[in-house]
Amino acid sequence: MNKTKTTSFLVILFLSICGFANAQHPNLEKSVEELRQLMVQPTKVGLTAITHFKLTYGHSDGKLENRDQFVEALVSKASNFTEIELSNQTIETLGKTAIVRHDLYAKTLDGGNPAEVKLHIMTVWQKQKKGWVLLARQSVRRK
Repeated sequence: MNKTKTTSFLVILFLSICGFANAQHPNLEKSVEELRQLMVQPTKVGLTAITHFKLTYGHSDGKLENRDQFVEALVSKASNFTEIELSNQTIETLGKTAIVRHDLYAKTLDGGNPAEVKLHIMTVWQKQKKGWVLLARQSVRRK
């Protein structure tokens, strides 16, 4: 094979592999959406099922929670989301690991006090037999 044909073959192979990776996104997007819904209408069973037992959940103020703390904060309404909208989402997958980034706009009612939150979010997901589970999350405030 000459250099041009080899380069063309490699480009086509790369694009095919990328297309295969993108074929995994619908299931991951479904999991991201399921998490969004569970954060607005939390259930212990649902939140536990969609999160890894070693979850590390980082807030924009630097607070870190493990899975039990994250679930308890939502179920007890200590962290009370009344609405969450996600935008500008990107997904990068590498095998059974994925990085999802998006912007979050939310309305909250923590302690009975209404507020609005605007964040940049990065999550790390792991594909398991039961589907994609959240392994890590970190946020920073948007201006």
